[in-house]
Amino acid sequence: MATATKRKLLQKEFHYKKAVFLNKCPTTLQDLLSAALKKLDATQRHEEVSDINMGSGNVPTVVQRFVRLINSPREFQGFQFGVLVMFTPGVHHLVIDSTKREAKEGERVGELDVEKHAPPEGKHYLETVLHFAVRDNHVVVIQSMSLRARHLQDHLNWLLRAAGGIGDEQAVYLRDEISEETKRKLRSSPIKKITVETSMATSLESVDTPGGTAPKLGIVGRGWDAVKGLLPSTRTTPISAKDFDDVPDIGVKIEMNVRGRAPAGTTNDNLMKSVMSALQGADGLRFHANLKNVGTLRNEDFYIHVRKSIGSFDGQLVQSEVYDEMAKWLENLIHSGQINVED
Repeated sequence: MATATKRKLLQKEFHYKKAVFLNKCPTTLQDLLSAALKKLDATQRHEEVSDINMGSGNVPTVVQRFVRLINSPREFQGFQFGVLVMFTPGVHHLVIDSTKREAKEGERVGELDVEKHAPPEGKHYLETVLHFAVRDNHVVVIQSMSLRARHLQDHLNWLLRAAGGIGDEQAVYLRDEISEETKRKLRSSPIKKITVETSMATSLESVDTPGGTAPKLGIVGRGWDAVKGLLPSTRTTPISAKDFDDVPDIGVKIEMNVRGRAPAGTTNDNLMKSVMSALQGADGLRFHANLKNVGTLRNEDFYIHVRKSIGSFDGQLVQSEVYDEMAKWLENLIHSGQINVED
């Protein structure tokens, strides 16, 4: 007889995003999305995406094709809910055998068996999923390793155009929003210093070399790009793969300080606030801002988020619980004044 599956609580992080349009739009994201989902059925909502790398001779090469779509759309309690899913046609899953077995005397298990499992005919293995809720232009997401808010943003633009809800001249962006409390601090106090921390190098890739010589392996990364951006191009050359091997600690970090000074008696620090705004939501870096007479604000102070316990079975979230918790959290943000619904 099959063993009954037990319900387990999983900790998930909810992120709030504000939907803003490139051009003035009389319709909310919720209404546009609802109309698109009603117009296009699930088989018409397949967005085919190509992962493209630059091959030899700088020729674009398709490395992988995958499909994104919104599944399980629900309208409930004045919200539009849904799940963004992604799959790669033809991909098999690898399964590792971690079963403990009796080892012979002196025997050492050097590796575990790995098997390749094909999906059933006509089906595809899903990557991790992203849950979302939309009310007017307010959005809540539970991201995953493979699907982030920016992927939902890209898919929403594709879907709304495919359904005829917006044209090529329009676009929607899911923007991180600062809480009203943090906004009050920023309005009352100028930013004295912004400190940015990020990894110097993240990978080895083929890079162009001076003088038109053949490309070679070199280090790439956000930190190295920042250094090159601060120096004239003639002053920098690619760090080679050999340099990378020679560094015992490859987790080299870069730290940059941006200092500003508002005129006496004012909070005129628009440039500093623009720098801070550009850093919001950026992956792979940390930053904090030092405000005069206030103290330090860190990454997490510049976006609205919360951790919630959600029920699950076999590692999969209970969808009804996800939707209910999203709705309650967003309503609380609105009613408590943490977000400004008039913006």
